[in-house]
Amino acid sequence: MRTLSRYLVARFVQLFFVITFIAVASITIVELLLNLDAMLAWGDGWRGALGYLAVRLASEYASYIVPVTAFLAAFLTAALLAWAHEWTAMKTGGLALAAVAAPLLGCGAVRALAMALFHEGVVVEARRAWTEARDDAPMLRFRSGAFWVHRSGWILRVADADEATGSLTDVRIFERDDDGALRRSIAAASASIDDTERWTLHQARVREYAHGTQAGPPRLRTVARLELEMADPPERAWLRADATALSLGRLREYIAAREARGSDVGPQRALLHARITDWLAIPLLVALAIPIGLATERTRSLGRSAAIATAAIAGFYALRSVAMALAVQSVAP
Repeated sequence: MRTLSRYLVARFVQLFFVITFIAVASITIVELLLNLDAMLAWGDGWRGALGYLAVRLASEYASYIVPVTAFLAAFLTAALLAWAHEWTAMKTGGLALAAVAAPLLGCGAVRALAMALFHEGVVVEARRAWTEARDDAPMLRFRSGAFWVHRSGWILRVADADEATGSLTDVRIFERDDDGALRRSIAAASASIDDTERWTLHQARVREYAHGTQAGPPRLRTVARLELEMADPPERAWLRADATALSLGRLREYIAAREARGSDVGPQRALLHARITDWLAIPLLVALAIPIGLATERTRSLGRSAAIATAAIAGFYALRSVAMALAVQSVAP
């Protein structure tokens, strides 16, 4: 039994890495064809190109490559057993389906755990790096239930941002002088940003601080509407409060903070569930692939089994997309 398990695990691992290499090579070719300019602009020479590819693969493709590759590796392992009559010999020798399924499911579980660790340690940072490079601006960092960014003499805190409408919620702005001392702080219930980077703060409470010989208690005033020129950082980066770049713990904290404010959390919950299913899908897809592969014994055609496998994984991701869309609209939990 141990020999059989080692044999199946070795074949699964070999197929997994071969298919992963083919997938990465294919994506690299597509990126070269479609995004060569962006790749060259990422950095100098081949190191810049490799850095671009590494960030793109980790941030955009890894969550799809690993589950699909694990499914294909499990399918081919089982299908080749059946096609070469090895599965028939195993059944004749009294071995049950569990003898084949257990090692492959164990491989799927290991891949799921590795994917979870990889995502929280690498993918999240890659998404932050991609956003920073794309926007040419510092990424908004999530701390204490809100997003923060520090640029030049400004420190900004926003609870929520909507880039489509140019609106911010629960805004805190801290302005510092050249020596780093706090010059002014502004707290506003909401804010809007137009295309010229002009900020309009609503229900703003302004505290102004004097230093040096004029030092004293801060001067407090409340205004219904306050306009500011905030041209830095560029490209409306203030509005890109990107929850996809949050770790699982930070994302749960963000959802809790939005719930406390009475905001809709449907899209954020959908993102959380999608993040978790990226990992759970791996052993589930492996379990789905095993019977499809072993059915080659009956069909005697790898092509027919491959067609069934293709339809199965396409159906899986179609159902997952529908569930995600329903979750975003808060139709389904």
